[in-house]
Amino acid sequence: MNIFDDLPALRPPKAATHCDELAKYLSTDRELHVDDGLLWWHERKHIYPRLSQMALDYLSIPGKLSFLIVNGVTHLCIPFAATSVHVE
Repeated sequence: MNIFDDLPALRPPKAATHCDELAKYLSTDRELHVDDGLLWWHERKHIYPRLSQMALDYLSIPGKLSFLIVNGVTHLCIPFAATSVHVE
């Protein structure tokens, strides 16, 4: 037996906890305008502790910006996004 086995913080979470957190997040109204996704999740880490950590991990992945020129129009291509931004 390990001396850390009985620490509540190190116990695996109950499966229902994950589902409850996800269900709670999915049941809330969408916010249509969020300027900073990292800040949004950071401010809600007490409401969605596991989801916010996962989102912060994902959104903190360093990306590489690239530019694509199509028919003389420059597009800023953002990794992990399905869209591009027109740059003049």
